[in-house]
Amino acid sequence: MMQIEQLPLTANGKLNKRALPEIEVESKTYVEPRNATEATIVEAVKHVLNVEQVGVYDNFFEIGGDSIKAIKLTSELSKTYNISIKDLFELQTIERISEALDDSADTKLID
Repeated sequence: MMQIEQLPLTANGKLNKRALPEIEVESKTYVEPRNATEATIVEAVKHVLNVEQVGVYDNFFEIGGDSIKAIKLTSELSKTYNISIKDLFELQTIERISEALDDSADTKLID
């Protein structure tokens, strides 16, 4: 989020989206998956978001996820893990999702 003094307007008084300043995104250091659970989640996120690289500290919603893609990701992960859409919205990063799945007594690989 960024604050600007005044919204740029077109001659018709509409928002001039092209004149809005670029949002500076903080670059996070890429950390590759450190275990099988993180690797599974990363592969699912890459597939759902159609991106090439996802690190364990990346926030699903900050790298392109939205509610529809969250449903798709939950559906894909639920083939292997016991995870809900609520979990994804609460945990958001690959690291936190992985920790919750590994710590959960209900989480079992589906044979």
